[in-house]
Amino acid sequence: MEKVTSTDGTQIAYRRSGEGPPLVLVHGTTANHSRWSPALPAFEQSFTVYAMDRRGYGESGDAEDYAIEREFEDIASLVDSIGEPVNLLGHSYGALCSLGAALLTRNVSKLVLYEPAIDVAGEGLYPPAIVERMEAQLGAGDRDGVVVTMLRELVGASPEEVEHLRSQPAWRELINGAHTVPRETRAEESYWFDPERFANLGSPTLLLLGGDSPVFFREVEEAVNEALPDSRIAVMPGQGHLAIVTATELFTSEVLRFLTEDTPHLAQQPRFAAADLATADLATGVTLHYAEQGDPDGEAIIFLHGYSDSWFSFSRVLPLLSGEYHAFALTERGHGDSGKPECCYTLDDFAADVDAFMDAVGVESATIVGHSNGSIMAPRVALSYPHRVSRLVLVGAATIATTAEANNAGVQGLMEEVGALEDPVPEEFVREFQASCVYHPVPEEFFETVISESLKFPARLWRAVAEGVILSGGPVERLRGIGAPTLILWGEHDAFFPREEQEQLAEAIPGATLKVYSETGHTPHWEWPEHIVRDLETFVQRTPPAWPSAAEGVVG
Repeated sequence: MEKVTSTDGTQIAYRRSGEGPPLVLVHGTTANHSRWSPALPAFEQSFTVYAMDRRGYGESGDAEDYAIEREFEDIASLVDSIGEPVNLLGHSYGALCSLGAALLTRNVSKLVLYEPAIDVAGEGLYPPAIVERMEAQLGAGDRDGVVVTMLRELVGASPEEVEHLRSQPAWRELINGAHTVPRETRAEESYWFDPERFANLGSPTLLLLGGDSPVFFREVEEAVNEALPDSRIAVMPGQGHLAIVTATELFTSEVLRFLTEDTPHLAQQPRFAAADLATADLATGVTLHYAEQGDPDGEAIIFLHGYSDSWFSFSRVLPLLSGEYHAFALTERGHGDSGKPECCYTLDDFAADVDAFMDAVGVESATIVGHSNGSIMAPRVALSYPHRVSRLVLVGAATIATTAEANNAGVQGLMEEVGALEDPVPEEFVREFQASCVYHPVPEEFFETVISESLKFPARLWRAVAEGVILSGGPVERLRGIGAPTLILWGEHDAFFPREEQEQLAEAIPGATLKVYSETGHTPHWEWPEHIVRDLETFVQRTPPAWPSAAEGVVG
Protein backbone atom coordinates (compact mmCIF):
# COMPACT_ATOMS: atom_id res chain seq x y z
CA MET A 1 0.00 0.00 0.00
CA GLU A 2 1.06 3.58 -0.61
CA LYS A 3 1.08 6.24 2.13
CA VAL A 4 0.62 9.97 2.56
CA THR A 5 1.63 12.05 5.58
CA SER A 6 -1.23 13.84 7.32
CA THR A 7 -1.07 17.26 8.94
CA ASP A 8 -0.02 15.90 12.35
CA GLY A 9 2.58 13.58 10.86
CA THR A 10 0.48 10.41 10.95
CA GLN A 11 1.00 8.06 8.00
CA ILE A 12 -2.23 7.29 6.14
CA ALA A 13 -2.20 4.21 3.92
CA TYR A 14 -4.24 3.71 0.78
CA ARG A 15 -4.55 1.16 -1.99
CA ARG A 16 -4.68 2.45 -5.57
CA SER A 17 -6.40 0.52 -8.40
CA GLY A 18 -8.33 1.06 -11.62
CA GLU A 19 -7.96 3.74 -14.23
CA GLY A 20 -9.72 7.05 -14.82
CA PRO A 21 -10.53 10.16 -12.77
CA PRO A 22 -9.64 9.79 -9.07
CA LEU A 23 -12.19 8.42 -6.59
CA VAL A 24 -11.27 8.42 -2.89
CA LEU A 25 -13.13 5.91 -0.67
CA VAL A 26 -13.45 6.46 3.10
CA HIS A 27 -14.72 3.51 5.16
CA GLY A 28 -16.77 3.58 8.36
CA THR A 29 -16.20 2.35 11.89
CA THR A 30 -14.44 -1.02 12.48
CA ALA A 31 -13.73 -1.47 8.76
CA ASN A 32 -10.68 -0.71 6.62
CA HIS A 33 -10.10 -0.26 2.90
CA SER A 34 -11.32 -3.84 2.29
CA ARG A 35 -14.89 -2.75 3.17
CA TRP A 36 -15.12 -1.55 -0.43
CA SER A 37 -14.06 -4.88 -1.97
CA PRO A 38 -17.53 -5.81 -3.29
CA ALA A 39 -17.82 -2.43 -5.06
CA LEU A 40 -14.29 -2.18 -6.44
CA PRO A 41 -14.84 -4.08 -9.72
CA ALA A 42 -17.55 -1.61 -10.75
CA PHE A 43 -15.64 1.48 -9.64
CA GLU A 44 -12.29 0.40 -11.16
CA GLN A 45 -13.81 0.28 -14.65
CA SER A 46 -14.29 4.05 -14.64
CA PHE A 47 -12.04 5.49 -11.93
CA THR A 48 -8.62 5.36 -10.35
CA VAL A 49 -9.69 4.27 -6.88
CA TYR A 50 -7.86 5.39 -3.73
CA ALA A 51 -9.25 3.17 -0.95
CA MET A 52 -7.75 4.48 2.29
CA ASP A 53 -7.26 2.99 5.73
CA ARG A 54 -8.39 5.60 8.25
CA ARG A 55 -6.09 6.29 11.19
CA GLY A 56 -5.97 3.36 13.57
CA TYR A 57 -6.93 0.86 10.86
CA GLY A 58 -4.98 -1.49 8.61
CA GLU A 59 -1.59 -0.12 7.65
CA SER A 60 -2.28 3.47 8.67
CA GLY A 61 -0.71 4.97 11.74
CA ASP A 62 -2.42 6.49 14.77
CA ALA A 63 -1.80 9.11 17.42
CA GLU A 64 -2.11 9.03 21.18
CA ASP A 65 -4.68 11.80 21.31
CA TYR A 66 -7.73 11.27 19.12
CA ALA A 67 -9.98 13.97 17.61
CA ILE A 68 -12.33 13.74 14.66
CA GLU A 69 -10.72 16.87 13.18
CA ARG A 70 -7.55 14.84 12.58
CA GLU A 71 -9.65 12.49 10.43
CA PHE A 72 -10.80 15.49 8.37
CA GLU A 73 -7.16 16.45 7.86
CA ASP A 74 -6.18 12.89 6.90
CA ILE A 75 -8.71 12.79 4.08
CA ALA A 76 -7.87 16.30 2.88
CA SER A 77 -4.17 15.39 2.86
CA LEU A 78 -4.80 12.38 0.64
CA VAL A 79 -7.11 14.36 -1.65
CA ASP A 80 -4.61 17.18 -2.08
CA SER A 81 -1.72 14.77 -2.69
CA ILE A 82 -3.38 13.42 -5.82
CA GLY A 83 -2.81 16.68 -7.69
CA GLU A 84 -6.18 17.02 -9.41
CA PRO A 85 -9.86 17.32 -8.42
CA VAL A 86 -11.23 14.06 -6.99
CA ASN A 87 -14.56 12.42 -6.28
CA LEU A 88 -14.95 11.63 -2.59
CA LEU A 89 -17.18 8.84 -1.24
CA GLY A 90 -17.64 8.19 2.48
CA HIS A 91 -19.72 5.63 4.36
CA SER A 92 -21.14 6.03 7.88
CA TYR A 93 -18.46 7.54 10.14
CA GLY A 94 -16.35 7.92 7.02
CA ALA A 95 -19.15 9.98 5.49
CA LEU A 96 -19.09 12.37 8.45
CA CYS A 97 -15.31 12.63 8.11
CA SER A 98 -15.61 13.21 4.35
CA LEU A 99 -18.10 16.01 4.92
CA GLY A 100 -15.70 17.69 7.32
CA ALA A 101 -12.77 17.17 4.93
CA ALA A 102 -14.65 18.84 2.08
CA LEU A 103 -14.32 22.14 3.97
CA LEU A 104 -10.52 21.80 4.13
CA THR A 105 -9.74 21.37 0.44
CA ARG A 106 -10.80 22.86 -2.87
CA ASN A 107 -10.06 19.63 -4.70
CA VAL A 108 -13.35 17.75 -4.18
CA SER A 109 -15.26 17.79 -7.47
CA LYS A 110 -18.17 15.63 -6.27
CA LEU A 111 -19.10 14.30 -2.85
CA VAL A 112 -21.09 11.14 -1.99
CA LEU A 113 -22.19 10.59 1.61
CA TYR A 114 -23.84 7.31 2.61
CA GLU A 115 -25.66 7.79 5.93
CA PRO A 116 -23.37 9.88 8.12
CA ALA A 117 -24.26 9.77 11.82
CA ILE A 118 -24.81 13.36 12.99
CA ASP A 119 -26.76 14.60 16.00
CA VAL A 120 -28.78 17.19 14.04
CA ALA A 121 -31.52 17.35 16.68
CA GLY A 122 -29.17 17.97 19.62
CA GLU A 123 -30.79 15.14 21.56
CA GLY A 124 -27.97 12.61 21.53
CA LEU A 125 -27.38 9.90 18.98
CA TYR A 126 -27.32 6.69 20.94
CA PRO A 127 -28.88 4.99 23.98
CA PRO A 128 -27.44 6.08 27.35
CA ALA A 129 -24.34 4.26 28.61
CA ILE A 130 -23.84 2.33 25.37
CA VAL A 131 -20.24 3.55 25.04
CA GLU A 132 -19.48 2.39 28.57
CA ARG A 133 -21.02 -1.00 27.77
CA MET A 134 -18.85 -1.43 24.68
CA GLU A 135 -15.79 -0.37 26.65
CA ALA A 136 -16.64 -3.05 29.18
CA GLN A 137 -16.96 -5.61 26.39
CA LEU A 138 -13.54 -4.58 25.11
CA GLY A 139 -12.09 -4.90 28.59
CA ALA A 140 -13.47 -8.41 28.81
CA GLY A 141 -11.95 -9.30 25.44
CA ASP A 142 -15.35 -9.60 23.76
CA ARG A 143 -14.49 -7.82 20.48
CA ASP A 144 -17.21 -9.73 18.65
CA GLY A 145 -19.74 -8.38 21.15
CA VAL A 146 -18.56 -4.81 20.49
CA VAL A 147 -19.08 -5.20 16.75
CA VAL A 148 -22.52 -6.78 17.14
CA THR A 149 -23.58 -4.08 19.62
CA MET A 150 -22.43 -1.40 17.20
CA LEU A 151 -24.21 -2.91 14.21
CA ARG A 152 -27.47 -3.72 15.99
CA GLU A 153 -27.85 -0.80 18.40
CA LEU A 154 -25.97 2.05 16.74
CA VAL A 155 -26.43 1.34 13.04
CA GLY A 156 -29.82 -0.39 13.24
CA ALA A 157 -28.73 -3.40 11.17
CA SER A 158 -31.09 -6.36 11.17
CA PRO A 159 -30.01 -9.75 12.55
CA GLU A 160 -29.97 -11.02 8.96
CA GLU A 161 -27.62 -8.23 7.87
CA VAL A 162 -25.30 -8.96 10.80
CA GLU A 163 -25.19 -12.65 9.95
CA HIS A 164 -24.57 -11.83 6.29
CA LEU A 165 -21.61 -9.68 7.31
CA ARG A 166 -20.37 -12.37 9.65
CA SER A 167 -20.16 -14.73 6.69
CA GLN A 168 -17.95 -12.31 4.75
CA PRO A 169 -14.12 -12.18 4.82
CA ALA A 170 -14.41 -8.57 6.00
CA TRP A 171 -15.78 -9.74 9.38
CA ARG A 172 -12.24 -10.36 10.62
CA GLU A 173 -11.36 -6.74 9.86
CA LEU A 174 -14.43 -5.61 11.82
CA ILE A 175 -13.20 -7.55 14.82
CA ASN A 176 -9.70 -6.12 14.41
CA GLY A 177 -11.11 -2.60 14.44
CA ALA A 178 -13.39 -3.07 17.45
CA HIS A 179 -11.12 -0.94 19.68
CA THR A 180 -11.94 2.16 17.60
CA VAL A 181 -15.70 1.95 18.16
CA PRO A 182 -15.91 3.72 21.56
CA ARG A 183 -13.72 6.65 20.58
CA GLU A 184 -15.51 7.20 17.28
CA THR A 185 -18.90 6.88 18.95
CA ARG A 186 -17.91 9.58 21.44
CA ALA A 187 -16.66 11.76 18.56
CA GLU A 188 -20.01 11.42 16.77
CA GLU A 189 -21.85 12.34 19.96
CA SER A 190 -19.77 15.47 20.50
CA TYR A 191 -19.64 16.66 16.88
CA TRP A 192 -21.65 19.84 16.38
CA PHE A 193 -23.25 20.25 12.97
CA ASP A 194 -23.41 23.93 12.02
CA PRO A 195 -25.37 24.31 8.75
CA GLU A 196 -23.94 27.77 8.10
CA ARG A 197 -20.43 26.32 7.74
CA PHE A 198 -21.59 24.38 4.67
CA ALA A 199 -23.60 27.15 2.99
CA ASN A 200 -20.87 27.77 0.41
CA LEU A 201 -19.70 24.21 -0.15
CA GLY A 202 -19.40 24.10 -3.92
CA SER A 203 -19.16 20.34 -4.48
CA PRO A 204 -22.30 18.71 -5.92
CA THR A 205 -23.31 16.15 -3.31
CA LEU A 206 -25.28 12.90 -3.40
CA LEU A 207 -26.76 11.73 -0.09
CA LEU A 208 -27.38 7.98 -0.20
CA LEU A 209 -30.09 6.59 2.07
CA GLY A 210 -31.27 3.05 2.66
CA GLY A 211 -35.04 2.87 2.29
CA ASP A 212 -35.28 0.57 5.32
CA SER A 213 -32.68 2.40 7.43
CA PRO A 214 -33.72 3.83 10.81
CA VAL A 215 -35.64 7.12 10.68
CA PHE A 216 -32.63 8.78 12.31
CA PHE A 217 -30.60 8.53 9.11
CA ARG A 218 -33.42 10.11 7.09
CA GLU A 219 -33.50 13.04 9.50
CA VAL A 220 -29.74 13.47 9.24
CA GLU A 221 -29.76 13.42 5.46
CA GLU A 222 -32.64 15.86 5.25
CA ALA A 223 -30.77 18.27 7.55
CA VAL A 224 -27.57 17.96 5.53
CA ASN A 225 -29.51 18.32 2.29
CA GLU A 226 -31.06 21.53 3.60
CA ALA A 227 -27.64 22.88 4.58
CA LEU A 228 -25.80 22.12 1.34
CA PRO A 229 -26.40 24.43 -1.64
CA ASP A 230 -26.05 21.71 -4.27
CA SER A 231 -27.25 18.32 -3.09
CA ARG A 232 -29.89 15.66 -3.49
CA ILE A 233 -30.99 12.48 -1.72
CA ALA A 234 -31.14 9.08 -3.42
CA VAL A 235 -33.05 6.30 -1.67
CA MET A 236 -32.06 2.66 -2.17
CA PRO A 237 -35.34 0.72 -1.78
CA GLY A 238 -35.34 -2.17 0.64
CA GLN A 239 -31.83 -1.47 1.91
CA GLY A 240 -30.32 -0.41 5.21
CA HIS A 241 -26.94 0.88 6.30
CA LEU A 242 -24.92 -1.87 4.63
CA ALA A 243 -25.94 -1.82 0.97
CA ILE A 244 -22.26 -1.86 -0.04
CA VAL A 245 -22.38 -5.54 0.95
CA THR A 246 -26.07 -6.48 0.81
CA ALA A 247 -26.99 -4.79 -2.50
CA THR A 248 -23.69 -4.00 -4.18
CA GLU A 249 -25.08 -3.57 -7.69
CA LEU A 250 -27.77 -1.14 -6.53
CA PHE A 251 -25.25 0.80 -4.46
CA THR A 252 -22.64 1.10 -7.21
CA SER A 253 -25.21 2.02 -9.86
CA GLU A 254 -26.45 4.96 -7.75
CA VAL A 255 -22.89 6.18 -7.14
CA LEU A 256 -21.78 5.76 -10.74
CA ARG A 257 -24.89 7.46 -12.13
CA PHE A 258 -24.14 10.51 -10.02
CA LEU A 259 -20.39 10.60 -10.61
CA THR A 260 -20.63 10.15 -14.38
CA GLU A 261 -23.51 12.52 -15.09
CA ASP A 262 -22.97 16.12 -16.10
CA THR A 263 -24.07 18.12 -13.04
CA PRO A 264 -23.15 21.82 -13.46
CA HIS A 265 -26.88 22.52 -13.59
CA LEU A 266 -27.51 21.30 -10.05
CA ALA A 267 -26.89 24.67 -8.42
CA GLN A 268 -29.65 26.20 -10.55
CA GLN A 269 -32.23 23.55 -9.73
CA PRO A 270 -35.22 24.42 -7.54
CA ARG A 271 -34.62 23.82 -3.83
CA PHE A 272 -37.06 20.92 -3.69
CA ALA A 273 -37.83 19.57 -7.15
CA ALA A 274 -35.45 18.92 -10.02
CA ALA A 275 -38.18 19.12 -12.65
CA ASP A 276 -39.05 21.19 -15.72
CA LEU A 277 -42.19 23.33 -15.47
CA ALA A 278 -44.51 23.65 -18.45
CA THR A 279 -48.13 24.16 -19.50
CA ALA A 280 -50.49 22.06 -21.60
CA ASP A 281 -53.62 23.24 -23.42
CA LEU A 282 -56.16 20.45 -23.06
CA ALA A 283 -59.04 19.38 -25.26
CA THR A 284 -61.28 19.95 -22.23
CA GLY A 285 -60.68 23.70 -22.65
CA VAL A 286 -58.40 24.30 -19.69
CA THR A 287 -54.66 25.02 -19.50
CA LEU A 288 -52.78 22.99 -16.90
CA HIS A 289 -49.46 23.86 -15.32
CA TYR A 290 -47.27 20.83 -14.57
CA ALA A 291 -43.80 19.61 -13.62
CA GLU A 292 -42.06 16.97 -15.70
CA GLN A 293 -38.88 14.98 -15.18
CA GLY A 294 -37.16 11.73 -16.04
CA ASP A 295 -36.68 9.52 -19.07
CA PRO A 296 -39.13 10.47 -21.87
CA ASP A 297 -39.17 6.80 -22.87
CA GLY A 298 -39.57 5.55 -19.31
CA GLU A 299 -42.69 4.24 -17.61
CA ALA A 300 -45.02 7.13 -16.84
CA ILE A 301 -46.14 8.19 -13.36
CA ILE A 302 -48.71 10.97 -12.92
CA PHE A 303 -49.14 12.72 -9.55
CA LEU A 304 -52.46 14.35 -8.55
CA HIS A 305 -52.33 16.72 -5.60
CA GLY A 306 -54.80 17.48 -2.83
CA TYR A 307 -57.27 20.23 -1.98
CA SER A 308 -55.92 23.75 -2.73
CA ASP A 309 -52.41 22.43 -3.53
CA SER A 310 -50.43 22.38 -6.79
CA TRP A 311 -47.66 20.35 -8.44
CA PHE A 312 -45.43 21.66 -5.64
CA SER A 313 -47.12 19.23 -3.26
CA PHE A 314 -44.85 16.54 -4.77
CA SER A 315 -41.70 18.66 -4.87
CA ARG A 316 -40.14 16.65 -2.02
CA VAL A 317 -40.89 13.40 -3.85
CA LEU A 318 -39.64 14.22 -7.35
CA PRO A 319 -35.93 14.65 -6.49
CA LEU A 320 -35.90 11.22 -4.85
CA LEU A 321 -37.63 9.43 -7.72
CA SER A 322 -35.45 7.41 -10.07
CA GLY A 323 -34.72 9.10 -13.38
CA GLU A 324 -35.80 5.96 -15.20
CA TYR A 325 -39.45 7.00 -14.78
CA HIS A 326 -41.23 9.69 -16.79
CA ALA A 327 -42.91 11.66 -14.02
CA PHE A 328 -45.58 14.35 -14.30
CA ALA A 329 -46.91 16.34 -11.33
CA LEU A 330 -50.05 18.19 -12.40
CA THR A 331 -51.57 21.38 -11.10
CA GLU A 332 -55.27 20.62 -11.44
CA ARG A 333 -57.82 23.01 -12.92
CA GLY A 334 -58.57 25.94 -10.63
CA HIS A 335 -55.41 25.44 -8.59
CA GLY A 336 -52.02 27.15 -8.53
CA ASP A 337 -51.05 28.62 -11.90
CA SER A 338 -53.44 26.47 -13.94
CA GLY A 339 -56.51 27.88 -15.65
CA LYS A 340 -59.47 28.81 -13.47
CA PRO A 341 -62.59 28.58 -15.65
CA GLU A 342 -65.97 29.62 -14.25
CA CYS A 343 -67.13 26.03 -14.72
CA CYS A 344 -66.81 23.10 -14.08
CA TYR A 345 -65.31 21.32 -11.07
CA THR A 346 -66.96 17.93 -10.75
CA LEU A 347 -65.13 14.67 -10.29
CA ASP A 348 -65.85 13.82 -13.92
CA ASP A 349 -64.28 17.11 -15.06
CA PHE A 350 -61.05 16.42 -13.18
CA ALA A 351 -60.93 12.85 -14.53
CA ALA A 352 -61.49 14.12 -18.08
CA ASP A 353 -58.58 16.54 -17.61
CA VAL A 354 -56.26 13.66 -16.74
CA ASP A 355 -57.32 11.80 -19.87
CA ALA A 356 -56.88 14.92 -22.01
CA PHE A 357 -53.51 15.70 -20.40
CA MET A 358 -52.23 12.25 -21.29
CA ASP A 359 -53.26 12.87 -24.89
CA ALA A 360 -51.53 16.26 -24.84
CA VAL A 361 -48.18 14.89 -23.64
CA GLY A 362 -48.33 11.64 -25.58
CA VAL A 363 -48.69 9.22 -22.69
CA GLU A 364 -50.89 6.21 -23.33
CA SER A 365 -51.14 4.86 -19.78
CA ALA A 366 -49.52 5.54 -16.42
CA THR A 367 -49.35 4.75 -12.74
CA ILE A 368 -51.62 7.37 -11.14
CA VAL A 369 -50.64 8.64 -7.68
CA GLY A 370 -53.31 10.69 -5.92
CA HIS A 371 -53.15 12.48 -2.58
CA SER A 372 -56.28 13.50 -0.65
CA ASN A 373 -58.56 15.07 -3.29
CA GLY A 374 -56.30 13.46 -5.85
CA SER A 375 -57.01 10.12 -4.21
CA ILE A 376 -60.69 10.63 -5.02
CA MET A 377 -59.94 11.70 -8.60
CA ALA A 378 -57.54 8.86 -9.36
CA PRO A 379 -60.12 6.05 -8.87
CA ARG A 380 -62.55 7.98 -11.06
CA VAL A 381 -59.92 8.05 -13.81
CA ALA A 382 -59.48 4.29 -13.37
CA LEU A 383 -63.25 3.74 -13.65
CA SER A 384 -63.94 6.15 -16.52
CA TYR A 385 -60.75 5.62 -18.51
CA PRO A 386 -59.50 2.20 -17.43
CA HIS A 387 -57.09 1.86 -20.35
CA ARG A 388 -55.21 4.90 -19.00
CA VAL A 389 -54.37 3.48 -15.57
CA SER A 390 -51.70 0.83 -15.14
CA ARG A 391 -51.64 1.10 -11.32
CA LEU A 392 -53.15 3.26 -8.58
CA VAL A 393 -51.38 4.65 -5.53
CA LEU A 394 -53.69 6.46 -3.08
CA VAL A 395 -52.06 8.63 -0.39
CA GLY A 396 -54.07 10.05 2.53
CA ALA A 397 -57.08 8.62 0.75
CA ALA A 398 -60.82 9.15 1.07
CA THR A 399 -63.68 7.00 -0.16
CA ILE A 400 -66.04 8.50 -2.73
CA ALA A 401 -68.73 8.24 -0.04
CA THR A 402 -67.30 11.09 2.06
CA THR A 403 -70.55 13.00 2.59
CA ALA A 404 -72.30 14.53 5.57
CA GLU A 405 -73.88 11.15 6.18
CA ALA A 406 -70.40 9.63 6.56
CA ASN A 407 -70.09 11.36 9.96
CA ASN A 408 -66.54 12.50 9.16
CA ALA A 409 -66.02 15.23 11.75
CA GLY A 410 -62.75 16.46 10.26
CA VAL A 411 -64.26 16.98 6.82
CA GLN A 412 -67.49 18.45 8.18
CA GLY A 413 -65.63 21.05 10.22
CA LEU A 414 -63.52 22.08 7.22
CA MET A 415 -66.59 22.37 4.99
CA GLU A 416 -68.29 24.69 7.45
CA GLU A 417 -65.29 27.03 7.33
CA VAL A 418 -65.08 26.83 3.53
CA GLY A 419 -68.73 27.81 3.21
CA ALA A 420 -68.00 31.12 4.92
CA LEU A 421 -64.88 32.05 2.92
CA GLU A 422 -64.62 35.32 1.00
CA ASP A 423 -61.85 36.71 -1.20
CA PRO A 424 -59.12 37.33 -0.47
CA VAL A 425 -58.95 34.03 1.37
CA PRO A 426 -57.37 34.76 4.77
CA GLU A 427 -53.80 33.50 5.08
CA GLU A 428 -54.56 32.47 8.66
CA PHE A 429 -57.24 30.05 7.42
CA VAL A 430 -54.92 28.56 4.81
CA ARG A 431 -52.08 28.23 7.30
CA GLU A 432 -54.27 26.51 9.89
CA PHE A 433 -55.70 24.15 7.27
CA GLN A 434 -52.33 23.08 5.92
CA ALA A 435 -50.85 22.78 9.41
CA SER A 436 -53.68 20.43 10.35
CA CYS A 437 -52.58 18.12 7.53
CA VAL A 438 -49.11 17.64 9.01
CA TYR A 439 -48.10 15.52 11.99
CA HIS A 440 -44.35 15.09 11.55
CA PRO A 441 -42.67 18.50 10.97
CA VAL A 442 -41.69 19.47 7.43
CA PRO A 443 -39.04 22.02 6.31
CA GLU A 444 -40.15 25.61 6.92
CA GLU A 445 -39.22 26.79 3.42
CA PHE A 446 -41.28 24.01 1.90
CA PHE A 447 -44.28 24.73 4.11
CA GLU A 448 -44.21 28.45 3.32
CA THR A 449 -44.31 27.67 -0.40
CA VAL A 450 -47.26 25.35 0.19
CA ILE A 451 -49.07 28.28 1.81
CA SER A 452 -48.23 30.54 -1.13
CA GLU A 453 -49.60 27.99 -3.60
CA SER A 454 -52.83 27.56 -1.61
CA LEU A 455 -53.38 31.33 -1.53
CA LYS A 456 -53.77 31.18 -5.34
CA PHE A 457 -57.00 29.21 -4.78
CA PRO A 458 -59.96 31.66 -4.69
CA ALA A 459 -62.90 31.29 -2.32
CA ARG A 460 -65.36 30.24 -5.06
CA LEU A 461 -63.10 27.32 -5.95
CA TRP A 462 -62.65 26.22 -2.35
CA ARG A 463 -66.44 25.74 -2.43
CA ALA A 464 -66.77 24.43 -5.99
CA VAL A 465 -64.11 21.73 -5.58
CA ALA A 466 -65.50 20.75 -2.18
CA GLU A 467 -68.95 20.25 -3.67
CA GLY A 468 -67.75 18.63 -6.87
CA VAL A 469 -65.15 16.27 -5.40
CA ILE A 470 -65.00 15.96 -1.61
CA LEU A 471 -68.77 15.83 -1.15
CA SER A 472 -69.48 14.10 -4.46
CA GLY A 473 -70.78 11.00 -2.74
CA GLY A 474 -71.39 7.68 -4.42
CA PRO A 475 -71.41 4.06 -3.31
CA VAL A 476 -68.11 2.59 -2.19
CA GLU A 477 -69.12 -0.59 -3.98
CA ARG A 478 -68.55 1.16 -7.30
CA LEU A 479 -64.82 0.91 -6.62
CA ARG A 480 -65.08 -2.85 -7.14
CA GLY A 481 -64.99 -2.08 -10.85
CA ILE A 482 -61.36 -0.88 -10.65
CA GLY A 483 -59.07 -3.27 -12.49
CA ALA A 484 -55.74 -1.58 -11.74
CA PRO A 485 -53.46 -2.91 -8.98
CA THR A 486 -53.81 -0.50 -6.05
CA LEU A 487 -51.58 0.53 -3.15
CA ILE A 488 -53.05 2.64 -0.29
CA LEU A 489 -50.62 4.65 1.86
CA TRP A 490 -51.98 6.24 5.04
CA GLY A 491 -50.60 8.05 8.08
CA GLU A 492 -51.91 6.84 11.43
CA HIS A 493 -52.44 10.45 12.60
CA ASP A 494 -54.45 11.57 9.54
CA ALA A 495 -56.79 14.29 10.83
CA PHE A 496 -59.27 13.99 7.94
CA PHE A 497 -59.67 10.46 6.68
CA PRO A 498 -59.66 7.76 9.39
CA ARG A 499 -58.41 4.22 9.19
CA GLU A 500 -61.97 3.01 8.76
CA GLU A 501 -62.10 4.67 5.35
CA GLN A 502 -58.76 3.17 4.36
CA GLU A 503 -60.04 -0.28 5.24
CA GLN A 504 -63.23 0.37 3.26
CA LEU A 505 -61.11 1.29 0.27
CA ALA A 506 -58.85 -1.74 0.65
CA GLU A 507 -61.87 -4.01 0.89
CA ALA A 508 -63.72 -2.41 -2.02
CA ILE A 509 -60.89 -2.24 -4.57
CA PRO A 510 -60.00 -5.77 -5.73
CA GLY A 511 -56.58 -6.85 -4.51
CA ALA A 512 -55.73 -3.47 -2.93
CA THR A 513 -52.97 -3.31 -0.31
CA LEU A 514 -53.02 -0.93 2.67
CA LYS A 515 -49.78 0.26 4.27
CA VAL A 516 -49.84 2.39 7.44
CA TYR A 517 -47.09 4.86 8.36
CA SER A 518 -46.56 5.51 12.05
CA GLU A 519 -45.92 9.04 13.35
CA THR A 520 -47.46 10.45 10.17
CA GLY A 521 -50.35 12.76 9.35
CA HIS A 522 -52.46 13.41 6.27
CA THR A 523 -49.42 14.24 4.10
CA PRO A 524 -47.00 11.29 4.11
CA HIS A 525 -45.35 12.54 0.90
CA TRP A 526 -44.43 15.80 2.68
CA GLU A 527 -43.41 14.21 5.96
CA TRP A 528 -41.60 11.08 4.75
CA PRO A 529 -40.97 11.54 1.01
CA GLU A 530 -38.24 8.91 0.87
CA HIS A 531 -40.64 6.30 2.28
CA ILE A 532 -43.25 7.21 -0.32
CA VAL A 533 -40.67 6.93 -3.11
CA ARG A 534 -39.40 3.61 -1.76
CA ASP A 535 -42.89 2.12 -1.58
CA LEU A 536 -43.97 3.62 -4.92
CA GLU A 537 -40.93 2.33 -6.79
CA THR A 538 -41.14 -1.09 -5.14
CA PHE A 539 -44.84 -1.30 -6.07
CA VAL A 540 -44.16 -0.33 -9.69
CA GLN A 541 -41.23 -2.72 -9.99
CA ARG A 542 -43.00 -5.70 -8.46
CA THR A 543 -46.54 -5.23 -9.79
CA PRO A 544 -47.37 -5.89 -13.44
CA PRO A 545 -49.43 -3.08 -15.02
CA ALA A 546 -53.12 -3.56 -15.62
CA TRP A 547 -52.49 -2.73 -19.28
CA PRO A 548 -49.41 -4.12 -21.07
CA SER A 549 -48.84 -0.84 -22.90
CA ALA A 550 -48.34 0.93 -19.57
CA ALA A 551 -44.74 -0.18 -19.35
CA GLU A 552 -44.08 1.46 -22.72
CA GLY A 553 -45.16 4.84 -21.35
CA VAL A 554 -45.13 7.09 -24.41
CA VAL A 555 -47.28 6.72 -27.50
CA GLY A 556 -45.31 6.14 -30.70
